Amino acid sequence: MMKNFTGADMAALLLRLGLAAIVLFHGGLKVAVGHDQWDPHLPAAVQIVVAWGEVLCGVLLLLGLGSRIAAVGIIIIQAGAIYFVTGQSTGFIGDWRSDYQGFMRVVTADYEYNIALILMAAALVLLGSGACSLDRMLFGRKKAAPAPPAPAPTPAATA
Repeated sequence: MMKNFTGADMAALLLRLGLAAIVLFHGGLKVAVGHDQWDPHLPAAVQIVVAWGEVLCGVLLLLGLGSRIAAVGIIIIQAGAIYFVTGQSTGFIGDWRSDYQGFMRVVTADYEYNIALILMAAALVLLGSGACSLDRMLFGRKKAAPAPPAPAPTPAATA
């Protein structure tokens, strides 16, 4: 397996693990806080779907199982986050003022973070899971379609 490990496989692995860590952490926090209590502006059903969707997509990316589908799920979640939450605030990079409430630092965030996650996920949609993944172990590498046969030569016109 490792002798066929390409630069694209390494890129897919790094993107998968990095994105998995981010969405697992955020989804896990949402579930720990209360999977339907982390945003008072969103309906409980949406909060549950987002929290558990992040956890599920993160686990799939970590394992390299269905990475393209998981990446599309992350793109949908992040596009929704921009539309309903971060896109409603001050701009692309947010408000740098902060205050402290208990142990959590509250900072006004905007959508640059969501855009970065969308771009990471889009790269995984294009790259797939890579060589170091359950997808490759279970399903192997897709074989390239055979090239169509060359057209038969046409006889030259005689004059």
